[in-house]
Amino acid sequence: MEYMGNQQYWDQKFCLRTGQLPPEQLLTEELSLFAGKCTVLDLACGDGRNALYLAGQGFQVTAVDFSSSGLERLKGFAAQEGLHISTKQMDLSSPESLEQLGRYEVILCNHYRLLSKTAERLKEHLEQDGILWINGFAECPPDNPFVQPRDLIDRQDYLDAGYQLLSVKEYPVGERHFVRLILSQADSFAGNQEKC
Repeated sequence: MEYMGNQQYWDQKFCLRTGQLPPEQLLTEELSLFAGKCTVLDLACGDGRNALYLAGQGFQVTAVDFSSSGLERLKGFAAQEGLHISTKQMDLSSPESLEQLGRYEVILCNHYRLLSKTAERLKEHLEQDGILWINGFAECPPDNPFVQPRDLIDRQDYLDAGYQLLSVKEYPVGERHFVRLILSQADSFAGNQEKC
């Protein structure tokens, strides 16, 4: 798989990284969207900055990535913080890999564009009143040559897969431009249930 660098690139990058990155700022700002939800699947989690944050907020988190180095770092951080996070190593470019997964109330995918076939298969793992939170590049950033047009988040991928688009937010961070999608497969969105 090639996405802003292949598996070898990310394994090496995580081995060289020191410390832990903070969670995605927009995710922390929008945490209330997940009120009443308990189970979270974090796709392309890297070394777990968002998975760790969500687990610390009381969610039951399963974190998935293709980098063994990233997942090992996540496990180490989780142990230090006394958090339980279930991890799975898989290549998300293969829709069949999703067969290893259960069903979740929230599915999160940050800075990774799922293939349209994978996005469609993902519906099998999203609870009927669950939400899909997608965030990533809306334009190729001038300072990162690894990000190509094929990597940009495209809402049409999810509309074609039959998701209901609940919200779109386009926003800049410095010179970079991002887009966040919130989707559901339900006919109506039940956003506020009793918190577990």
